[in-house]
Amino acid sequence: MARAIRHDDWPVELTDDQIISRVGHRAFQRGLDYARKGRVRGVGVAGDGDIISAQSKGSGARTYQTMVFRKQSAGSAPASWAGTCSCPVGSNCKHVAALLITARTLAQAEP
Repeated sequence: MARAIRHDDWPVELTDDQIISRVGHRAFQRGLDYARKGRVRGVGVAGDGDIISAQSKGSGARTYQTMVFRKQSAGSAPASWAGTCSCPVGSNCKHVAALLITARTLAQAEP
């Protein structure tokens, strides 16, 4: 069962550059716009905090299911992640960027 995101969940530490390195600059900028416009709804955390999911409203009337999976890294290396989406792109798209930006914002705002 999913729970709300918390201040100690991993997206709080993500930088813009880390997101851009996976989705690209254009998808990041569009995702940032989506996040600012509140197009990401129902952010939830599952597993041991390793799965973040939400619904992302597309540019049209469609709503996409978006998920990000954290992959544990060895040693002190930062955790890596991969995003999937039901949109035509399918992975590491603007909806994934919007989810991560929204999750980070929610985690930073949570007391």
